[in-house]
Amino acid sequence: MKLTKRGYRIFGTLLILLGLFMLFKAATVSHFGFYRFGNVSTGGILIVLFVIALVAAFVNPNKWTKILVLITLILLALSIILALRISFYGISLVDVLLMVIPVALGIGFIIKGHYTED
Repeated sequence: MKLTKRGYRIFGTLLILLGLFMLFKAATVSHFGFYRFGNVSTGGILIVLFVIALVAAFVNPNKWTKILVLITLILLALSIILALRISFYGISLVDVLLMVIPVALGIGFIIKGHYTED
């Protein structure tokens, strides 16, 4: 049985998701909040900017106000991601390989699916 381009991509995506699921399962998040710049939490500033951007988008809905709302949402998400403290518990090399190999194989299958002829 020969896989088509779509088959390679689907199988590769499933392998990547499996590997990332096992990798994320091995991580623990010890802190969740907004990034702090010195003694100032960026979350409060970004939420105020987000509210101002939303008001501007409702008052004057144009391309720039929509972009401003999108930028503040991205900055809020980035602030939360930067504040995460992620650590991995002690795992063996076999466990690491069982996490990394499906991701590598999945990327390979997706690349092969991109260059395979139907």
